[in-house]
Amino acid sequence: PAKQIGNRGELLFFAEAVKKGYNISLPFGDNCAYDCVLDSGRKLSRIQIKSTSSPEKNTHSSSRYSFSLKHGIQNIPYSSNQVDYYALVCLDLQVFYIIPQSVLADQKTAKCWPTVLQSTGKWEKFKECWHLL
Repeated sequence: PAKQIGNRGELLFFAEAVKKGYNISLPFGDNCAYDCVLDSGRKLSRIQIKSTSSPEKNTHSSSRYSFSLKHGIQNIPYSSNQVDYYALVCLDLQVFYIIPQSVLADQKTAKCWPTVLQSTGKWEKFKECWHLL
């Protein structure tokens, strides 16, 4: 189920962030657009975590992971007033893409190829980019 996939992605992101020395704060309730606030010691960043459990099925590329960046009834992307960064989590590989909201802007989906070493996908340069936080 989607909720369990989301919960697993959040927990995996929190564990990796803490392991890397970041502090994590969680908003009370489900009223915020972001899933957590990450404290790097230099700045606070609102993070929206998106997760998928495995590559897309029934596509020409068996190594493509797809993430929906929309929310709400209107299925609109998050704005810079709501989120600073996306953390895209490939659960089965434990791979993270850390992408500034401003770069994704009006995108409704993001597609990544974490297992393709020479991938030219537009988000590949953000794989494991924890230093942006």
